[in-house]
Parts: sequence; structure tokens; C-alpha cells
Amino acid sequence: MTKQNFKILITGSPGVGKTSLANILSNTVKLGLIPELSRLICNELGFVSPTAIPDSLVFNYQVLSRQIEAENKLDTFIADRGVVDCYAQYQRWHLATAMTSDAEKYYQLCLAQAQKYTHIIFIPQMFAVKEDGFRWTDAIYLLQIERLIKSTLYDFNLLSRTYFVQNDNLDLRLEEVIQWLCA
Repeated sequence: MTKQNFKILITGSPGVGKTSLANILSNTVKLGLIPELSRLICNELGFVSPTAIPDSLVFNYQVLSRQIEAENKLDTFIADRGVVDCYAQYQRWHLATAMTSDAEKYYQLCLAQAQKYTHIIFIPQMFAVKEDGFRWTDAIYLLQIERLIKSTLYDFNLLSRTYFVQNDNLDLRLEEVIQWLCA
């Protein structure tokens, strides 16, 4: 497998195993890892959860800006979440303002950056989400985010670059993803 210019996004709703797969894939194929930035930024701001942040719109822009900055610094990477996730979260949190000029600006930023991904790995929900004090575990919310991510992949014309994970076992996930990347 040649890793030249791989820009890999791992996406899916909260708690599906994105971080676990991102870590093991990064170590296996020796690509730099961009960690989940929303959790990092939330902690930097002194909050334990995004629900505690008083201005979620500002937070969404902070995460998007840092995500784009991190991705643009590297020639190759694996991103544990990315601009597709940013846009799905933005839509879910700001549904009432989805038709504003600000929403269109956010959309355009996400769309332009998403075109740089060479490979996208989508992990569907396969097991119950473990509570960690940060992520949402409400089943309806998780399904909504999953649908928003899928519709964003479609809307951004990224489905031809997307692999849908089939296994819930981490080792089997790694094996199937490596096979897809090598194809």
C-alpha cells in the first residue's frame, strides 16, 4: 500500500469506535493522526461537555477552524472526525437557522475542505454507546447524527471515496479497512 497523499477521514456518530480504529490504523500504516478536536477544544475552554458551552455556534466555528488548520498542515493524515462531522453537528445543533447566510458560509467551508479527503471510512452504529461524560448517548440523537453524516457524504459527492465498515470487532475492522485501502 502506498501512502502517498492519503487524507483519510474516519467518521460516524458518537461512540461507534472511530478513535479506536483511528489509533490502530495510524500505527499500522504509519500515518499522522489528527485527534478528535472537539473534545480537545472543549477541555481547553474548561468545559467537560459541549452541552455546557454557552455559545455553540462559536464552538462549532472553533472546531471547524482548527480541523481545517490541522488537515492543511499535513500532506497525509488520518483524521478522527473531520469537516463532515463538523457539518453534521452544525446541522443538528442549528437546525432552526439552517437557511441563513452564516449557515451557507459554514457549509461552503466544510464542502471545500471535504473535497481533499482521498478516503473516508464510515463506521455505523453496531453496539451500545458507553457513557463517558462527553458524548451524547441518546439513541435518537445518535441516529440523527448518523443520518446527517450519510446525507452530508451524499451531498458533498463523497460516496465513491467512502467505505462502510462491516465488522464490530476492532481487528476485523482494521483488516477490512486495510484491504479497501490497498484495492
